[in-house]
Amino acid sequence: MFCQRRQKNEGLPPTTNSLYHHIERANYQTMVWKRCLQPIQDLPSPANNSWEESENAGLKPVLMSQDAPPKGLVELTVCKCQKSACKSNRCVCRMSEMPCTEACGCMGDECCQNPHTKVEDEDSDEEG
Repeated sequence: MFCQRRQKNEGLPPTTNSLYHHIERANYQTMVWKRCLQPIQDLPSPANNSWEESENAGLKPVLMSQDAPPKGLVELTVCKCQKSACKSNRCVCRMSEMPCTEACGCMGDECCQNPHTKVEDEDSDEEG
């Protein structure tokens, strides 16, 4: 996968964990549809079937309960942005909600406009 230069993280297949939650939600929805003509339904809680209750939005699907990408893949994600160009959504790191690193084109320094990149002040390390 890493030998092909133009591969993107979005092109990866879904994980087994996300497939499990999708099947669980589809199974619950099928059960509701099968019982739709019954006047009194005794349905189990959707919260136990890959749904979660939210105060503002009602029911939200549980998409995954584990981390999606392997840590090795996350560490290999770098952008090719030039200095201070990470302010747009064309930055791969920003789109992935990851900080830019020294391996990125912007070097992840104080000029980087990625909000996920936190540049530590060298003076504060020396004082403590």
